[in-house]
Amino acid sequence: MEKIKIREEVIKKRNYLSLEVKKNYDELIFKQLIESNIYKKAKKIFTYVSFGSEIDTIKFINHALNDNKKI
Repeated sequence: MEKIKIREEVIKKRNYLSLEVKKNYDELIFKQLIESNIYKKAKKIFTYVSFGSEIDTIKFINHALNDNKKI
């Protein structure tokens, strides 16, 4: 399968997740991120602002700012 087709399939599946399932994934990913040694040691964070059905990054951005990480 071509890269473009795989990407389309993944986005399609992501778009059909229920809000409850998506919120659970968002929280799980957020917790894993902030508990990682890489995050704890980082002084600067590069991230994107989520859009649509992407994993929510706003909570992570706010957390990093409160931790005095440079974004």
